[in-house]
Amino acid sequence: MRKRTASALLVASMAIAGHASAARIITSHPAAESKSMTVELGDLNPSERAGAATAYQRLRSAAKSVCGNPIGRVPISQRLQNNACADQSLDDAIQQVGTKLLQEIHSS
Repeated sequence: MRKRTASALLVASMAIAGHASAARIITSHPAAESKSMTVELGDLNPSERAGAATAYQRLRSAAKSVCGNPIGRVPISQRLQNNACADQSLDDAIQQVGTKLLQEIHSS
């Protein structure tokens, strides 16, 4: 994995139906250790709106958690770096999981 500011990689294990049953978000920051989180998706049907919406929220929450979601006063540069990391992680996750409905929710 290339190291760069706010880089992220999502690794998804695919179920027989072709949908991700779990996703793992991994981040790598030049000045910090890599972090990861597994996101369970196997209990969802991502071809239905409710399942895709729940998957999106889980992936979004995991991206923010792994990349850092500071509360309170932090330097703007740190907040921007964390937001960029979370955005890239979520983009990667949506691309890897790859359901059309999940992509539609993400782009709306």
